[in-house]
Amino acid sequence: MAQYYYVVSSLPLIFYDSKVKIGIDDFLEVCKNHLSGDDFELLEFSDLKNIKKRDTDCDFLKKWYSWELSLRNELVKLRAGSPEEAEKYLVEVPVISGLQALALRAFEEDSPLNGEDILGRARWAVLDELETGHYFDIEKLISFYLKLQILKRKNSFRREEGFARYKEIYKIITEKKSEEPAALTV
Repeated sequence: MAQYYYVVSSLPLIFYDSKVKIGIDDFLEVCKNHLSGDDFELLEFSDLKNIKKRDTDCDFLKKWYSWELSLRNELVKLRAGSPEEAEKYLVEVPVISGLQALALRAFEEDSPLNGEDILGRARWAVLDELETGHYFDIEKLISFYLKLQILKRKNSFRREEGFARYKEIYKIITEKKSEEPAALTV
C-alpha cells in the first residue's frame, strides 16, 4: 500500500467550521502529480454527490457509501408521502443504527439550513472515525477530499437567498391549501 507522506503533510488542517484554504481543483492537481494512477482514479471516484457508483474494492469507501446511502434512505422515508412512495427511491444497503434518529433530528429543524448543518457535521464525524489509523495513505486523502466536498457544499449556501426562496415556496403552499374546498362533514 502506497504512503503519501509529502502530499498529506502538505495539506492544511481543516475543520467543519473552518474556512477552506485549498480548493478542490488545487487539491486534485497536487494529488494527480503525486499519486499512482490507480489511487488517483480511486480518489476521483470518491464523490459526495454521485454515490450510486459505489462499487469499489476500497473498504473505506464501502463503509462510507453504506453509511451515506443508509442516511439518505432514512431521509427519503421522512420526505416521502407514504411508504409506497419512499420504496421507489430506496437503495438496498444495510440499516445502520442511529441514522433514523439523526435523519429525524435534521428533518424536524425549523430551518433547512440548520438541518443541513446537522447532516454535514454528522458526515464529518463519520469521516473522522473512518480515517482513524490512516495517516499517509489513500484513505486519508479520500477522507480529506470528501471533507473538502462537504465544506464546498456548506459554503455554497446563501442564507438570504435560501430564506427568500423558502418564504416563496411556503406562500405557494399555503395559498393552494386555502384554495382547496373544505371537506364536507356529516
